[in-house]
Amino acid sequence: MNIKQTAEKYITDVLSGEVVACKWVKLAAKRHKDNLKKQDTEQFPYHFDEARAEHVIEFVHYYCVHVKGELDKKPLILQPWQIFITWVIFGWLDRDDYRRFRTVFIEVAKKNGKSTWVAAIALYMLIADGEGGAEVYSAATTKEQARIVFSDYARAMVAKNKELQKVIKLSRHALTDADTETSSFKAVAADVDSLDGRNVHCAIIDEYHAHKTDGVYRIMSDGMSSRAQPMTIIITTAGFDPDVPCVDEEEYAQRVLSKKATNETYFGIIYTLDEKDEWTDKSVWLKANPCLGVSKKVKAIESDFQKALDMASEQSKFKNKNLNIWTKNRFGWIKDTDWSAIEKQFDIEEMKGAPACAGIDLATVIDTAAYSLAFAWEGGFRMFTKIFLPGYGIAEREKKERFEWRKMAEDNHCILTPGRTIDYDFIQAELEKDMDLYDIKEIAFDPFNSSQFVANLEKLGWEKYLVEFSQGWKLISPAAKNLETKVINKTLSVLPNPVVSWEVSNAEIKRDTNGNIRPVKPETRQSSKHIDAVFSQLMALEMAVRNVKKRSVYEDHGVEVLSF
Repeated sequence: MNIKQTAEKYITDVLSGEVVACKWVKLAAKRHKDNLKKQDTEQFPYHFDEARAEHVIEFVHYYCVHVKGELDKKPLILQPWQIFITWVIFGWLDRDDYRRFRTVFIEVAKKNGKSTWVAAIALYMLIADGEGGAEVYSAATTKEQARIVFSDYARAMVAKNKELQKVIKLSRHALTDADTETSSFKAVAADVDSLDGRNVHCAIIDEYHAHKTDGVYRIMSDGMSSRAQPMTIIITTAGFDPDVPCVDEEEYAQRVLSKKATNETYFGIIYTLDEKDEWTDKSVWLKANPCLGVSKKVKAIESDFQKALDMASEQSKFKNKNLNIWTKNRFGWIKDTDWSAIEKQFDIEEMKGAPACAGIDLATVIDTAAYSLAFAWEGGFRMFTKIFLPGYGIAEREKKERFEWRKMAEDNHCILTPGRTIDYDFIQAELEKDMDLYDIKEIAFDPFNSSQFVANLEKLGWEKYLVEFSQGWKLISPAAKNLETKVINKTLSVLPNPVVSWEVSNAEIKRDTNGNIRPVKPETRQSSKHIDAVFSQLMALEMAVRNVKKRSVYEDHGVEVLSF
């Protein structure tokens, strides 16, 4: 079977179920197939070049060798999953015939041959990619970690292959092209004096879960601005710390794969278990271990499994190491699947004049602000939310938060207000418009940072509608439990909005000793995670529930006539 046939068979087998794969692998395969159907159209300026993809894989098969174990010095023949990924990331080109994918995120369980594979790709980028003065780096937080791909694998490949030695010059700290010595491959780390000033063609970032900050990743990416077709390859397994940038990267890859974010130059794939899978079910282990039975020995994983069954303390380690599962709970609150199940495209026109309650969270003037409106409707509740944020510096915000704010605004999913800070007049204007459309009974607001906004509403004569809703445990906990219950029981419908669903997915839960709950931002990633929509929803829905309970007993039971 040739390279093309192997790649296409893997794609077909993944989508048909012949290959055991999780949803993220299936989505990656489907994305490629869907792209092939629309290549070189006006809306999709990319085309697939089989020869370019084959060139990389043929280089690996012909020049690269295994450097450890029973296959030492034997040709490195990529497995179908590796061929699929290599085929896709190198085969797609733009209209100028430059590579489409600039960032590649691959997450897979340990011992699946990822370091050997990316070391071979690094050598290709060094001498065979046609890039003059190529600078290739294995980048990590420590020099020791950075040397794994560079020294333990790439340098060892050259040392064990005379054909590579004809074109690559070996030294302790660098590999250079033998002809001009202008292209180089080195290991670099954050503990060196400076990583700035590099003209990066390819950066390999191994075990990204171990990075406490995204500093190395950012510096490598920033150093690619003068290259025509650079590539950052992030390859990692899941970790134990939920507050590292790898978690954000995984979430972003999932959003791209599920079409909640659009980035045509980003490739992501995650080999792990699906949510419904039981970790004790051996039949699903292949989802996280595409090299199970090849580089990863079945006996080894079964030995670890038995230890996990015998010792509860070993279960987290087994799930993390062998099943690519993040094992320290982030205390995530509402599941994406639960939220998407209550998203309904209802007609707001039919709700004109209906009783409603509003919730407003102003947050800070540089954060996002949110306004929600909740209705009691047909035995349940309906709700929609509007998001506001300042338009100034929106490009930098998008880069920092990895969120398509401008596109969201163009699609009417959020409102960009002019200036550096949120213009609360825009929120007031929306509220005034809705006051004319609906019978708004109450407007709940968080007193923090809202004095001027409230004063403006009072000038309109709206004092009777305003309800102070402080965000302490006493009020927030029952409101949060109310929202959670209605989501789970599907007695709430929300108007679909990708900004709102993103903010809901950001919310984590903090608990106190009395069983109270409170939505919170992820602690160490607060600058890029917003949950203001959640608080506006809590307030609006809680007010709507209270108003239903306030109904007169005469409405519920009718008027009773007493006779004497």
